[in-house]
Amino acid sequence: MQDVTMMGMEVFNCLACYLPLRPPIYQCSVGHFICCSCHDKLPAEERKCSTCSAAISQRCYGMERVVDGILLPCKHGCKKKIAYHHRAEHESNQCRNRPYVCPVSGCRFSGTNAQLLDHFTARHKWKTKRFVYSVAFDLQVQPGYHLLRGGDGRVFLLNMAPPESLGHAVSLVSVKPIARGHVIRCSVGFSRFSGHYQVTWLELGSLSRSDGMLAECFFVVPKVSNGGVMLNITIDDGKLYEEDHDDDNYKDWEDEEVTYD
Repeated sequence: MQDVTMMGMEVFNCLACYLPLRPPIYQCSVGHFICCSCHDKLPAEERKCSTCSAAISQRCYGMERVVDGILLPCKHGCKKKIAYHHRAEHESNQCRNRPYVCPVSGCRFSGTNAQLLDHFTARHKWKTKRFVYSVAFDLQVQPGYHLLRGGDGRVFLLNMAPPESLGHAVSLVSVKPIARGHVIRCSVGFSRFSGHYQVTWLELGSLSRSDGMLAECFFVVPKVSNGGVMLNITIDDGKLYEEDHDDDNYKDWEDEEVTYD
């Protein structure tokens, strides 16, 4: 395989969609290349080259070997060499050195995990609440972002969206990626009136590094006319459960609403 540092890489892009070619690769009788995705979108009787209108009729195994053999360095500085057609996916979703992006709309910050946490407190002035794993704590429902710091230094980002017709939409993720096989679970509950308590359980994910997006809303706190509502939150480090619980017991958790007589 050949390491490539300088080359006009556009010559290895599909002539129809302009994305990097990856096997299987097709060509017309003149020698123009098209990717499998563009090839399959064309009806069999209309598979004509977008460049010269010649028929696209065969695979190009030689070009497939070429694109599989071209290795490029990662722009984030990791030591891996990646096939050209895998580079974008690696740099966006797989590289451990890829930067974190601030989830605030309009904010263009990008940096390391440590820099992102400093950015949250220095630029956006978000307060941090410390908690102990497996010990419940209360947090008042207020629109905006909240930083929750565990005893091991891990920081979780909780977002309470402004109330819509249904109420406050709540999202909660770990800022730092959660290692494969490590499960962190959480329960969030609240009470709207005397005798009522509603709770949701979930398995936490991580903040997206490539676009700064949080996980989808998992919890909605209805608007209450008689004042503020407190969330009761418990975050459990998954390592505490590895020996005592079967993970299958947690796959289908749903909202549970309990009313006490």
